[in-house]
Amino acid sequence: MQGNIHTPLLVLLEKKAVVDHNLLKQWLEINGFLAWNAADIFDALEELADFTVRSRPDVILLEVGSLADDFRMIRSIVDDGRAGEANQAIFALSEGRKTLNHSGCYEGDLNQLKARLDRIIPKRNFARQAAV
Repeated sequence: MQGNIHTPLLVLLEKKAVVDHNLLKQWLEINGFLAWNAADIFDALEELADFTVRSRPDVILLEVGSLADDFRMIRSIVDDGRAGEANQAIFALSEGRKTLNHSGCYEGDLNQLKARLDRIIPKRNFARQAAV
């Protein structure tokens, strides 16, 4: 099995969101994306920086208290942790309402998340699902 060559997409989820985060992870896997839950932003950064693993997740899920309140801090921590590298893509799952209006973040509902993943991941590895 060939490992992923793309950088995982960091997906921010509000703790109070209507979307059940376990169901979201299952939905991602059904759609051919490997998802991983981060305990906190530093756990997510460690996973983003680890290029030694053979198969990286397509999506890193990170729960936040509030998209609006936490995004700028997360963006700053991610940018500092990845100095010299291209801007890390961040997606805020906002269930269709605009919350952030920030150029450093994609924002939207599940359909927009899937469309974004389809754009940044050239070829999903459905063989990964068959191996599970």
